[in-house]
Amino acid sequence: MTELPLLEKHAGAAFTFWRHATEAMKAHGAGGMNWADIEHRTILESISEHGQPASDGADVICQHSPGAVTKARRPACLG
Repeated sequence: MTELPLLEKHAGAAFTFWRHATEAMKAHGAGGMNWADIEHRTILESISEHGQPASDGADVICQHSPGAVTKARRPACLG
């Protein structure tokens, strides 16, 4: 999560992920973040509102989401 602030200066799905994560952190604190929900909302918004490819959202999540690095979830990111 230390790199999360760096995503603010990015565009596309990275910025969308940053915004959803930042909103969740403000609402629930760092320990109460639901990464699966943040990931879902990022992909949904990136595709439906911004017309970005699903792969863009998936790439951002695999690179930056703490929820994607768990042993159970990592294989889904790697395809």
